[in-house]
Amino acid sequence: MKAILAALVPTALAISAVHSGTGEAGDMEFIGATSDTSVDVRVDEPSVAEQLSRQESGKAVVNPPRWQRAPMCTGWGMTGEDPHGASIEFFGAVPTCSDAGAIEPGVECGDGEALQEPLWRSDPDENGTYGSWIRVSGYTCTADPLHAAAINAWDAMVITPSSYQLQPDTGWATTQDGFYAVPDTTPQVSTVNLAGTDVTLRATPVTWTWSDSDGDTHVEHRPNRGYESGAEPFTFTAGERRLQWNLTTTWSGTYSLDGGVTWVDAPGTATTTSEPRSIHLYSPRARLVDCDTYGRCTSGNAAPRGPVPTVTDPDADGIDNFTVPDDQISAYLARHNAD
Repeated sequence: MKAILAALVPTALAISAVHSGTGEAGDMEFIGATSDTSVDVRVDEPSVAEQLSRQESGKAVVNPPRWQRAPMCTGWGMTGEDPHGASIEFFGAVPTCSDAGAIEPGVECGDGEALQEPLWRSDPDENGTYGSWIRVSGYTCTADPLHAAAINAWDAMVITPSSYQLQPDTGWATTQDGFYAVPDTTPQVSTVNLAGTDVTLRATPVTWTWSDSDGDTHVEHRPNRGYESGAEPFTFTAGERRLQWNLTTTWSGTYSLDGGVTWVDAPGTATTTSEPRSIHLYSPRARLVDCDTYGRCTSGNAAPRGPVPTVTDPDADGIDNFTVPDDQISAYLARHNAD
């Protein structure tokens, strides 16, 4: 194997020839560390995929490696038929290509694929001091190990259960008129750093499944917009009771490797379950009365004294039924029904 060396100031550079290939994940690369009289060639391991897998394992790392992406520059003095096959190590910062243009990537990405610059890694020694920057992959497209890592990150993304607004939001409703449930449709976005690259994760709600303690289920693929939408509200069978209202949201996932310029669909979906809410249902009945609110009765009889039946206090005991706690409401209603 013939070593190819180039001097670069102020950053030291070591370049060596490698076997054919682009230096993507799974390829072995040989690193040449230079001195005044020799080149010390070694095999860089583990592979990029193994390195990312280790990073994603969740194990604590006292001094994790540093990662960055940076292009390869024409001014580095590389020779040979395949500059992408050269393994490169910088004893200092990876130079920019401001004074020398970047070499052609050497790969063509398909539709919807994003070109990724070469990936570089710097490892700490036992004292925590970081060493040289070593190129561990060439230019890549969707074969980039970051895509697999981004999908794993999406699978592990923490999604806050959906909030929603009830209309009316009074704690009670009538079974005839019911209520609207208007969910928050805002996507949730999170950014994680994977191998030195900021990856943007996005969860978008796509299905809302409403269920209640009556045993009914309603699935919506378009969110209800409430009063202004002209849509039908949720209504219920007659009878006074306490209803438990539940929401399960299904989310689709996408991720971006370029700060949100382009998005890639993540496989599968995620679901969240929102906190259940209690709603007291009433079925008011019409009654004929001959007294007005001032106590004047057409019959000449005296107006009833004390509490009178209302929608929220149909038993006229002076307590609005919807204010009774959940753990007491069944006994409360049973007692008044018996009376």
